[in-house]
Parts: sequence; C-alpha cells; structure tokens
Amino acid sequence: MHRVLLETADASHADRFTGRSDRHELVHVDVPAGSDPRGELVEAEIVEAYKHSLHGVAKGGSPIKTRVAKRPATRLPLLSA
Repeated sequence: MHRVLLETADASHADRFTGRSDRHELVHVDVPAGSDPRGELVEAEIVEAYKHSLHGVAKGGSPIKTRVAKRPATRLPLLSA
C-alpha cells in the first residue's frame, strides 16, 4: 500500500484521480464511485506500472480497465553507400 496525495480528476474516467506518492511518483488512482478525494491522502494498492506513472486502486474502489493503443512499428528506409 502506498500513500498518495490526490490532486486532480481524470478527464476520461469519472472515478479516477491523479496524485503523487511519498516518493513523488505520478499515480493514477481509482476511487469509490461518487467520491471527490482531491487534497486528501489515500492508501492505494498499486496494480499496474507504466513507463512514467503507476496505476492504483484506493480502498473501496474498483479498477477501471484501460486499453493502451499499440503504435505500429516504424520502418526506416535503408541507405546504400
């Protein structure tokens, strides 16, 4: 469990807020429906790690499934000498 200070609401998910952990890591936290915990410290269980952030679930919340779009591989042309 990590303590997270929640700062802002997520525009794409109504029950997800963004904040910072004790180690100043960016954490997206799913909270119980209908709550607005901005400015509060919450205990969150980290369920997924991304390249630049973490995804957690606060007590009483349920994880919101997100799909990360895969980018097609970039193919570069070969240069001949």
